[in-house]
Amino acid sequence: MFISMSEPDFVARNPDGSRTFTSVKHPPVREPLYTVGHSIHRQERLIELLKRAGIKVVVDVRSQPFSRRNPHFDRAQLRDALKAAGFRYAFMGDTLGGRPADARMYDSVGHVDYRRVAESGAFRAGLEKLWRSSQKQRVALLCSEEDPRACHRHLLVARALVNQGWPADRMIHIRGNGALIPESELFHQLGLEGSTEWKSPQSVLHKVQPSTSSADFDEPE
Repeated sequence: MFISMSEPDFVARNPDGSRTFTSVKHPPVREPLYTVGHSIHRQERLIELLKRAGIKVVVDVRSQPFSRRNPHFDRAQLRDALKAAGFRYAFMGDTLGGRPADARMYDSVGHVDYRRVAESGAFRAGLEKLWRSSQKQRVALLCSEEDPRACHRHLLVARALVNQGWPADRMIHIRGNGALIPESELFHQLGLEGSTEWKSPQSVLHKVQPSTSSADFDEPE
């Protein structure tokens, strides 16, 4: 795999304006990264949206890969449907999920502290794996919310990637109506202007039992 060693050390921009220096070297971004929410769609609709965008690999970033209201999006059923439609499925909800199992990732009232999550070793490792793998095949991150503005795939994952140098216009959110919205249009709509906090908008439960591991997401050859 090609990794440009001429890139300067990355300077991360923290929500409070401070900077964090790291020596992570990322390959150049050639392939856009997509995100999508399964919402209340039928499986067939989700598959149609993915095919329109030319997606090859679906990376499930739900901490809890099941849906009580929409059981056809439970991990096993979704995986089988995607494979039958010609997609590859991978689970990374244990490293890139929005509801970590670690209670230290939450504040006193149950908000996920995105800054702590983004600085954790597990999240950083997951982000690095995602970055490299997404440049080999066209990848879409999957979560449940249709609107990315209400989902951690925009509020946490996309923001962390942009902070690490991923071009905001090379990250595309697939909406339920088929519209393709670049992250660059949403990046300044985080609702955190004037605040040093980087947390989930709502208090959430943090007792999570991921059903599998992101170890099943081997980087494609």
